[in-house]
Amino acid sequence: MRTKCPGPFNGIGPSLAKITRDNPLLSPKNLYFFSAGNVDLVVKVLNGCQFNNRFWVFAGGLTNVEYTVTVTDASTQASKTFTNPLG
Repeated sequence: MRTKCPGPFNGIGPSLAKITRDNPLLSPKNLYFFSAGNVDLVVKVLNGCQFNNRFWVFAGGLTNVEYTVTVTDASTQASKTFTNPLG
């Protein structure tokens, strides 16, 4: 994840755990840019393999800070990027 905001919070944000078939569910993660008491982004990964052989990634932004989230398939290295514009 990358963020774009003033001051020391600008740059690369936290990385989430690697999800595998052996570790199928990642609890929703509350991410923040400024303080732990102020959630800015929630990310959840579910194992949807029994339905369509894919993992499902859900992310919801609660901020006006610009951020980019990149989801990468560790098997194929295919990736998809999602962006929230500033403002």
